[in-house]
Amino acid sequence: MPFDGSDFDPRPPRGRPPVNETAMTVAVVLFALSMLIMPISLGGLVDIIRYIHGHH
Repeated sequence: MPFDGSDFDPRPPRGRPPVNETAMTVAVVLFALSMLIMPISLGGLVDIIRYIHGHH
């Protein structure tokens, strides 16, 4: 049967999202921002660490 709109509530339920969903969202946003801000790749970072470690 096609959707005819009866008993449809267009307003989403109010309330806070679950804690695990909020934590995952924060983690993804922080990871994305760190990837934008970090001027070098992780491979380059490993190379720099090896270079510094080898000269001490």
